[in-house]
Amino acid sequence: MRFLQTKFFTLIFFMLTVEFSVAQIFADFTFLNITCKADTISFSDNSSGASISSWQWDFGDGQTATTQKTKHVYNTLGDFTVKLVISDGTNTDSVSKIITIHKNPVADFIVDSIPFSSYSKRFRDNSQSDTSKFSFEWNFNDGSAIISTDSSFINHKFPDKGTYNVYFNITDVNGCDDEIIKNITVFDNFVVPNVVTPNNDGLNDLFCITSNGQVKISITIYSRWGSVMYESQTAEQVCWDARTPDGEKVQPGTYFYVIQIEGNIEYEPKKGFFNVFY
Repeated sequence: MRFLQTKFFTLIFFMLTVEFSVAQIFADFTFLNITCKADTISFSDNSSGASISSWQWDFGDGQTATTQKTKHVYNTLGDFTVKLVISDGTNTDSVSKIITIHKNPVADFIVDSIPFSSYSKRFRDNSQSDTSKFSFEWNFNDGSAIISTDSSFINHKFPDKGTYNVYFNITDVNGCDDEIIKNITVFDNFVVPNVVTPNNDGLNDLFCITSNGQVKISITIYSRWGSVMYESQTAEQVCWDARTPDGEKVQPGTYFYVIQIEGNIEYEPKKGFFNVFY
């Protein structure tokens, strides 16, 4: 009877020993959460156990690998089952995880002029994306700081005329991104209107000087009899609403202006006439 008990306990011990031996290695791996089409995705072995000697990766798209750490590029969208099988020469273990490959946005932007300032531009996002857009990055390559923002548009004033390589990057909520560079040409304009129609129709209601928005100017406007109708402060942008110093609308007719330029020898003081119509 004692002999049978001894064999029974020995068998239990052997079974426990075998079971413990099989459970010596545990498969696991990690990968970057940002998973986008055509991006290189790094897979890292995170298995535990001693003497692991082989790794078999199956990426779910027909491609495999046998190194402990590996990288893979998915060229199609969708969900893929990634499987890792490890072995120490005697025991094996495996783990599978689902990876979702997202579509990248397509970066694009539109440039609009800003009235009365030829150096100033409004940049608007025009990118294509199947999901929400998360952040935008602008580099105007004019010595100004790189700007990161969550707004889909931004106003920017360039320091001088010329052509600038404007860099734009968009990142969506999945972390997928795209970038584009466009050449933007900035001109130095100085235009004075010859007609003002202050009838509140939204067209030519103001007498505004279009300049580069960088130099400072001042203007004095006279009636045909030499009376001062308006005298501005020195500013980067100057507009007159066709009213007298008392706030009354001026009479229709011809008016004379003198524009002074501050701190820029490329511009000469400008004089001329314009007409006010209702």
